[in-house]
Amino acid sequence: MTKVLAESGAELSHEELLDAMWLAGKLPRDSGPLARSVGAAAATSERHGEPHHDGPTVLAPETAEPAPEPTAAETEKKRSARPLLASAQPSTDEDAQAPAGLSPAVAVRAPDSSALGAGQLRLGKSLRPLRQRFPDRRQQELDVTQTVAAIADTGVPETVSRAVRTRWLSLALVVDDGVSMVLWQRLAADVRALMERAGAFRDVRVYGLDTRSGATPSLRTSPYRHRGRLLTPETLCDPTGNTLVLVVSDGVGEAWRDGRMRQVTDRWGRCGPTAIIQVLPSRLWASSGISARRWQVTTHRRGGPTRSWHVTDPDLPPDLVHFDSVPIPVLAPTPGAVSD
Repeated sequence: MTKVLAESGAELSHEELLDAMWLAGKLPRDSGPLARSVGAAAATSERHGEPHHDGPTVLAPETAEPAPEPTAAETEKKRSARPLLASAQPSTDEDAQAPAGLSPAVAVRAPDSSALGAGQLRLGKSLRPLRQRFPDRRQQELDVTQTVAAIADTGVPETVSRAVRTRWLSLALVVDDGVSMVLWQRLAADVRALMERAGAFRDVRVYGLDTRSGATPSLRTSPYRHRGRLLTPETLCDPTGNTLVLVVSDGVGEAWRDGRMRQVTDRWGRCGPTAIIQVLPSRLWASSGISARRWQVTTHRRGGPTRSWHVTDPDLPPDLVHFDSVPIPVLAPTPGAVSD
């Protein structure tokens, strides 16, 4: 095909030919040919090393005849020709001046890949243990079966109620939105979408975390938007222990290095389950402010505060090593880490 096009005067490389065939499949079926300006033709000829002339070849000045003046139709045709450029919002005036039989170019949006990659589906499956429902004594509903049985036994029209089975956890997603975390904004958005679609939480609330100011780390009602009402870390302390605090960070902020965020996470861990998603690769964790070691954890209460965990060394006996702090798990955004 490239040989046939070259013989007809349109020399295209293999990459240009594939692009043209892909674009042809995206155009509407009833669209006419796209106009190509003189400038675009000149660029094509110069790219292939051929001289470009705006008009027919003329003789030398001493023997050349005066060139004929262009007619009004030819002038209007040159003005109406437009380069093959896509515009997201085409102008109304340009569309009105487009000659009959020509279609304006359209913008084509290419989808971006997910930051979680192919493991997004397995990550969703790893959250299935959190989808369990438990009776909530604060909410009551009519128990139809027990009501009918009670009326049949006693003959007294009395109703029997029972506790409503609801999701047992709420999620507070805290995103460290500092300068370095701009690179991981897509990952934070994917984690949020994954948690919202998991169906494991009663509600999902998202906060922005400031770890780079000199004061105590503060929260905002929306990440990556440096406006809105500031909140204290105590806002996420749920006395019922039914709020999971999940922090997404790279550990680069000053508060991670000077111990202020350690105090904040310890406070959250005393109230309910708390975890940190480290966006950096595991080989770079040592250079960040989030230090992590491998420990063996035992718990007798599902979803309880992390302070109730029994932590021991995986190799040494418990009498030699003691863990005297609030354990905060540090996870990589992988299905294996989340499922563990």
